[in-house]
Amino acid sequence: MRINMQDHDETAGREERVAEIIAVYLESLEAGEKPSQEEVLARYPQFEEDLREFFENERFLRGAFSSDDPLPSFGDDYEVHQEIGRGGMGIVYKAHQRSLDKIVAIKTISKGPFATPAAIERIRKEAQRAARLRHPHIVTVHQVAEYEDRHFFVMEFIEGQSLASLAGDKPLPAGQAAEYVRTVADAIHYAHQRQILHCDLKPANILLDEHGKPYVSDFGLAKRLGENAKYLPTSAGGGSPGYMAPEQVVGGELTTATDVYGLGSILYKLLTGASPFQAPTVLETLKKVREESPLPPTELNPEVDKDLEAICLKCLQKDKDQRYGSAYGLARDLDRYLAGEETSARRWGGRKRSIQWCRRNPLAVGVMSAVVVISVLTLSMALSTAQARKRAQLQEALQSNSFAARDLARTALLQLRDLSDVVEETARDTEFSQMLLKQDYGNVQLHIERICRADSVSFVTCTALEEHGIQIARQDESGLETGPIRYDFSWRDYFSGTKEHAGLPGRSSVHISRVFRSQIDDHFKFALSAPVLDSERTLRGVITTLVTTDAAMGRVILEDSRRKVAMIAPRDIDNPGLDAQNQFSKAVIVFHPGYHRGVDAVQFPDERLMIAQRPRSHGDELDDSKATWLSVDDYQDPVASVAPEYRGRWIAGFAPVGNTGFIIIVQQRYDEALELDPATSRNLVLWSASVIVAAAIFVALILWRWVRRPNKA
Repeated sequence: MRINMQDHDETAGREERVAEIIAVYLESLEAGEKPSQEEVLARYPQFEEDLREFFENERFLRGAFSSDDPLPSFGDDYEVHQEIGRGGMGIVYKAHQRSLDKIVAIKTISKGPFATPAAIERIRKEAQRAARLRHPHIVTVHQVAEYEDRHFFVMEFIEGQSLASLAGDKPLPAGQAAEYVRTVADAIHYAHQRQILHCDLKPANILLDEHGKPYVSDFGLAKRLGENAKYLPTSAGGGSPGYMAPEQVVGGELTTATDVYGLGSILYKLLTGASPFQAPTVLETLKKVREESPLPPTELNPEVDKDLEAICLKCLQKDKDQRYGSAYGLARDLDRYLAGEETSARRWGGRKRSIQWCRRNPLAVGVMSAVVVISVLTLSMALSTAQARKRAQLQEALQSNSFAARDLARTALLQLRDLSDVVEETARDTEFSQMLLKQDYGNVQLHIERICRADSVSFVTCTALEEHGIQIARQDESGLETGPIRYDFSWRDYFSGTKEHAGLPGRSSVHISRVFRSQIDDHFKFALSAPVLDSERTLRGVITTLVTTDAAMGRVILEDSRRKVAMIAPRDIDNPGLDAQNQFSKAVIVFHPGYHRGVDAVQFPDERLMIAQRPRSHGDELDDSKATWLSVDDYQDPVASVAPEYRGRWIAGFAPVGNTGFIIIVQQRYDEALELDPATSRNLVLWSASVIVAAAIFVALILWRWVRRPNKA
């Protein structure tokens, strides 16, 4: 029900004010509402006597609503066809205007008690206000006239239905609802620019033509804004309770925000199928308008979009300052919503903003997606190619390091064989055997000196031990005679191991000892030693030649700065109190490029490697090894504990030096081995970039042609 909420001056007469209240009451009845007479009386106690007289006159009331009256005449230019609407004091007829040969709508005042000066003035003002507006979505007023004391105005005839009839009690699709309200908001903004407030926006006052085009109608409660774009009523303003703004209910100041509230109410109705506020009585409805907030549209219709809900609820704020500042602002926010853009009513997060941008720019998204997919595939192919290349380089490094290790091990073995030949020849000398038998240690010393001074060998020390392991002669690399130093070396491997070779023929009689730390100069050395036998094949002594590990590896050098060479050897016990069997599996790295003066040899931690190298018999130490060694790509160099530059992952190849227990290692940094050469990297980058650019251009052209294809429909 549109509760009167007068559009009059303080000086308006009592009769005009009563007529206005009755007119609004009758309009509510015509709209299908059931306003309570007691509510009207309670709201306007000062007019109770007049209103009771009106309500008690039932015949009068029935006559006011009778549509059986004869069709009126509005002059010769108008041929009235039928009545198409009735409300309060006004009636609308469909007519044919002969002079222009078109169908028009004529709105007039019912004859009788309603044709009061106040009612006549009201319809005149409505016509004047609407006549100022020329907008494609506002019903146009063509003429304001009077014929035979009947005041009327002629307006555009809209063939169709109202928005209220279209919506009924069911919600419309969100996009359709937003389109309707956006269009109406633009029309209302046009009216606001001409200082006119509608003040009665509701679905019933929005007409739709046969094409669904909306038109704003019924400016009967419209107000003229002052210079400050505000209107201050003398009492509560008119409107329909379920669609009224709070300031209309309490008689507050009216601004363009009042119509924004009405637009929000229309949007709410279209989204939910119900007005923002509903109650059994008008007074209860008005109380809700003043004091409560509307339910969120999603509670009535879960399919409502959150962005559109935010727009709707912003329009329905109790505080005018919290609503849109103008109908234009509302229309533009609805534009943004319909375009899939961010609205001022609800700010998006980064994820939502990205999704909506993709929806608005399908061509750009298509191109970017295709480019991304092609780029990923191309880069995957490039990376796969690079990985394949790296795998090939890894296999190549494993094989080449293994080959280099075997080659160097072979070189070291040949060197040991040359040295062993010298030792074996001296041990076979019968004259030397007789010296030992006769204990002629002076000549033994001279004999030892000749061996150490030979230019073709690299012995650092030569010694002779008698059959019990006591040293009887010694000559070091300085060339000075040291004389018989009678140390007991029977516990050394170079003596105990050599006894096992007694009786073996030729080179097999030479024993390659484990490495040991010399008690004299503290250097790591190993010995080539051979048993000295008499004519009865009885052991008379042992000749021992000591070699430093550096000297032994003198010719085992790679001409490759990226590869390093090291040698592992089994370690002898350091004193006679240790268990030789437990010491056998111990090994040290006796040669390494990371060693420098003052650095002790590092123990090699992998005992399994050394156990696998233990010779099957003493006679095959200098024979070629039949062991097969695999290269590894995850070698951790133990020397890194004293030389940090050797930390990290290495590719290492291992090879045994015959069956001596010595092992050659050729190692190369993992990263360096797998590093692609600049030319390969450059070619992969250029190839990938070319494929991506070419594919992007091709996809862009295809999508562009698809978007611009003619619409055959």
